[in-house]
Amino acid sequence: MITITKEKPTVQALRNFEDEVFGAAGTSDLALNTQELRLFVALPQVIIVSAFDDEKLIGYSAGAPFGMFNGVGRENSITPKNSVYFLSLGVRDKYRNQGIAQKLIDERLRIAKERGFSYGCGHFRSGASVHLARKNLQVTNEFSISNYGDSGETYYYIVGKI
Repeated sequence: MITITKEKPTVQALRNFEDEVFGAAGTSDLALNTQELRLFVALPQVIIVSAFDDEKLIGYSAGAPFGMFNGVGRENSITPKNSVYFLSLGVRDKYRNQGIAQKLIDERLRIAKERGFSYGCGHFRSGASVHLARKNLQVTNEFSISNYGDSGETYYYIVGKI
């Protein structure tokens, strides 16, 4: 049975998920070493929503106050102080196209509102990530970044009301 919960997964479960789903490509914004990941997960202001199939972590979504990050000038100039930065969203291949990502986003947004955030923001990869961001935020600002992080990919920085 699949459950969505605001209970943070263990660091080991998250590390295994990161390694298996995002792998060597380093496509997750949580591409941290295990010690950094342990510290990140322990921070009370960090939002992590998890999806489990019985005991197995099959997806997660993470966010944290925008102020925790040292964004570049353009992002800082258009992002309200009461924004939550959406770090990462992932679902195992076998479980995709079942609405799990949307449920993770819904819960992450519910928690963000509950904690007093009015805006969400993040760097979103072209395709499904951008579509989900535009669908779930009332976009107030957006711009594209070519070759984001030397990845060769175009990302979009999106800010919107939640």
